[in-house]
Amino acid sequence: MKKVVAITVVSVLSLFLLAGNSMALSLGKDSDGNSLQDVFDDVFVKGSLDAEADQSNVELWSPSEANVDSYLVNMVQGSNGHLGVYSAETGAEYLLMSNSDMQGGFTIDDGGALYIDGTLVDANFGHSFGFFWENEENSLKSYTQQSKNAAGTGYSDSGEDDNILGLSYLVTEGSRVKTSVGLNGMTVSAKSNNDWILAFESLPSAGDGSYGDFQDAVFYVEDMNPVPEPSTLLLLGLGLFGLIGLGQRQIKK
Repeated sequence: MKKVVAITVVSVLSLFLLAGNSMALSLGKDSDGNSLQDVFDDVFVKGSLDAEADQSNVELWSPSEANVDSYLVNMVQGSNGHLGVYSAETGAEYLLMSNSDMQGGFTIDDGGALYIDGTLVDANFGHSFGFFWENEENSLKSYTQQSKNAAGTGYSDSGEDDNILGLSYLVTEGSRVKTSVGLNGMTVSAKSNNDWILAFESLPSAGDGSYGDFQDAVFYVEDMNPVPEPSTLLLLGLGLFGLIGLGQRQIKK
């Protein structure tokens, strides 16, 4: 009986982690007293996000469709800098848009070739990718993937071994979000639970326990599936093996 309970617990836990859990990094405010939550409250026309409680552990993504998949990127707000995309398979990096562009896009075909604005830029880009924000003022690159951030530049809560400069949020289906005012109040409607908001911090951590505000560059990106962390995949595998074992025992009985 104890084994059955243990198997069930592992299985449920693995499925929970695959869906994505919260990192719950504490956030600060900018010099004007504004927070990332203020940004979310302002741009969500329908639905909402909690800037701390709804943080995802997702750092990398993959195409959400079987063949050619195109991604529309809308800027919610941004400081001086450029948004970029990088291959998690080769490490190759490419700039997508600057804070003055407001809207951009890229495409990955079924062979893993990357197109930016309709032009082929990398035939071997791959199917797993992340994002970075390159700030012009202090030359800091803020990656969605913690391990790619320069050591000691990222933020973490006390006692946690994190190095965070980019946060990701899953936008639930049915939500509507206003994009930059530069697009004349255009709104984006979330579909299929694969739209995301990315929020970057462009100032490195001072190492004094202060918190970043993570509103230096905020983007809405459509149609991406999350790539689970290796530890999550391992736990999921253990859970599936447990379910298989439990099923076999029930069959024998």
